[in-house]
Amino acid sequence: MSDETATAPIEEVDPFADFDVQADTEETEIPVFTKMKKGDIVAWVKENVEEDDVPEGFFGYNVKEMRAALTAAFTPASDVTNPVNTGFDVNDLIHKTVAEVESIADEDAATKAVLELMDESEYSFFKIGGILSRFKAEGWTGEFDTFGDFVESAFGFKIRKAETLVLIYQSLISCGAPWASAKAVGWSKLGVIAKHLTADNWKGWFDQVKEVSHATVVQMSKDASANKKNGEGDGEAPESTPQKKISIVIHEDQEVNIKDALAKAKETMGTDYDGPALHAIALDYLATPVPVEAPTAPTTGVEEGEQEADEVLTGIFQAMREGGTLEECLQVIFECMEDVFPEADVEISLKDGDDSTE
Repeated sequence: MSDETATAPIEEVDPFADFDVQADTEETEIPVFTKMKKGDIVAWVKENVEEDDVPEGFFGYNVKEMRAALTAAFTPASDVTNPVNTGFDVNDLIHKTVAEVESIADEDAATKAVLELMDESEYSFFKIGGILSRFKAEGWTGEFDTFGDFVESAFGFKIRKAETLVLIYQSLISCGAPWASAKAVGWSKLGVIAKHLTADNWKGWFDQVKEVSHATVVQMSKDASANKKNGEGDGEAPESTPQKKISIVIHEDQEVNIKDALAKAKETMGTDYDGPALHAIALDYLATPVPVEAPTAPTTGVEEGEQEADEVLTGIFQAMREGGTLEECLQVIFECMEDVFPEADVEISLKDGDDSTE
């Protein structure tokens, strides 16, 4: 197979899955692929692997993909953890990674492995998460008192990133998702949903989050946590609808009120996003009854000026009646009439025979 014709894209995570590594390389010394350059890798494969066993397009891979594929394919049998304990197909990349992580001998070897993987692909982040989990489990913190201080000093990780890498690693090996499916989701989204993943729900989560934005995934995770807390689920992925961006032009003096309204709605809803808050405001507005129009006063035999005054007063009285009790409205009317007509003796009586209000 020549370099010029091998340009097919990678179609599987472990391209050597069908190759009997133990039988065909039993006497071959397996190098540390993560330290090899692309030219050295190509030469080694051509020398040690039969041409028919080399996956189509392998020589067109980039160096990181070559390293990951070869490391996964040529893990010695003595380093493989009992597959019954992991629940994975022995040829799956996640299972092979578990085997490599568990075979790390000591703190120095673990530190070296992380440094070698720092510039690798997403698979390397997964593997780093596994090695960091070993650090935590073994209590390896070097000269530092805490795991957080150690990873920040040794690897430049903030504790939050380190904990996220560990969480993703542990979640994936617990739920049983294959690497091909996990990689399709993307690392940043996996970090958000990892705490929810189980053997029963990982497929649902992966299907839901692949096509939506990161912000939507964050909200879905919050919703799943709230549902679980309220006894309405067990961490399943909530339904998500397609997103749509809308553009609204406002006047400068309207900005403050709109932002204040959104902030109030977000606080009430417990969300950090404007979209759900705006939707809540819209629903609240739509649920508000439309004010009843005040009846128009009859016009027969009434001058135009008197008609307008009648309509204004009728509207005022109607609004007052809707906003308070009858007694409160009458009291306001009484006080207004006293102010306008101080010389008049005003008396208002209720039809049902109650005492009059003066």
